[in-house]
Amino acid sequence: MARMGNKPFFQANIHSPGTGVALIVIAITLIPLGIACLAQLSCFGRSSSHSAAWSIERMRVCNGG
Repeated sequence: MARMGNKPFFQANIHSPGTGVALIVIAITLIPLGIACLAQLSCFGRSSSHSAAWSIERMRVCNGG
C-alpha cells in the first residue's frame, strides 16, 4: 500500500482569481459600513450640554432622526 506522506487534508489555493475577486467584493461592501460606524461614533463623541453621550435623545440625533 502506498503512503500518502505529509500532505495536508485540505489545501486551498489562495492565489486563484476567484479568491482575489471575493476579497475585493468583501472590501467594497464593508467600506461604507465602516464609514457609517465612524460617523456615528464621532457624533456620539461630540460634547453636548443637553444630553449624555449614550442617551436615547443623542442616539436619535446621531441616527438622523
